[in-house]
Amino acid sequence: MRTFAIFRLILAAALSAGFATTVAAQTQEPTTREAAIAQAQAEKAKELHPYVANKAGPDWLWGGGRDDLIRNLYFHPNGSFRRYGRLALMATLAGGSVALFWMLQPLM
Repeated sequence: MRTFAIFRLILAAALSAGFATTVAAQTQEPTTREAAIAQAQAEKAKELHPYVANKAGPDWLWGGGRDDLIRNLYFHPNGSFRRYGRLALMATLAGGSVALFWMLQPLM
C-alpha cells in the first residue's frame, strides 16, 4: 500500500511539473492588431533572403562561373548582354544546330 502511495505522489509531481513548463513556455499574445502585425513582420524579416537577379543565368550553368571565357564573350560581368552579345549568342546556337544536323545527316 505504501508503494502505491509513493507512486501516486511521484506521478502527481511529474504531471504538475509538466503542466507548469507548458504554461511557462507560452508566449504573450500581442494586445493589438498592429502589434501582432509588427511581431509577424519581425519574425519574417529574420528568414528573408532577397532575390538577386542574374540575367546571364545561374553560375552553375557556366563552368567557370563569372570568369568563364565563353560567358564573357556574350555577357558583361553584371549579366547584361554585350553590344552584339545577343546576336552572337543566337548565331552560335543556330550554327551549332546546323553543325549537329550536318554531322548526323549521314547516319539517317
